[in-house]
Amino acid sequence: MMITVETQAQPTVRVEIRGCTVCGLCEAIAPAVFSVTDQTSVLRPEGRALWGAFLGEILDAAEACPSGAIYVERGI
Repeated sequence: MMITVETQAQPTVRVEIRGCTVCGLCEAIAPAVFSVTDQTSVLRPEGRALWGAFLGEILDAAEACPSGAIYVERGI
């Protein structure tokens, strides 16, 4: 008999600063995770602990990013 337990591992999220067009979509979709400055989008350090809880929004932001500057790797 095999029992499977699902855990929500912490994803790895990064923003390619040179690729960011500063459109603000990521911050609009996941404001707890992203913050847009005058020059680029940055990840909120205080939001890192919440990345697993906001995985759906992070994936939506990555998909919506017009320049493809958001990369997400799901934890195992």
